[in-house]
Amino acid sequence: MIKIALSQILFLLLVNLCCAASPAKLPQNFIQASFKDDTIRVNNLILASKNHFNTDPAKSIAYGRQAYKLAEQIKFRTGAAYALKNIGIAYYIQGKYTETLQYWQRSLSIFKSIGDRLGEANLLSNIG
Repeated sequence: MIKIALSQILFLLLVNLCCAASPAKLPQNFIQASFKDDTIRVNNLILASKNHFNTDPAKSIAYGRQAYKLAEQIKFRTGAAYALKNIGIAYYIQGKYTETLQYWQRSLSIFKSIGDRLGEANLLSNIG
């Protein structure tokens, strides 16, 4: 329980830091490094996905898919939801609205299942 709470706090801190600063390129070894706690790796992949929305949406989608796959393997539902959300954003930037909606609905479903009202509200706003 504490492990999950700490990883979620770390994730929120990373998201806030990312939003406060301009997007920066992450060193490749930062993403590929081997971490003891795979939730950190999921969060780093989500951050990499976010950093590539506007510059390389295809790369953003690839990072989002990696994050989702790992999050599902380790049962990190919050990470899975944010990964799907990011994939949807990258598709939105590409103008692929059908794919966008599909990924956002999947993300919304996870946010609802884990009781994350903020994530749920954000996705409802995006979908709206």
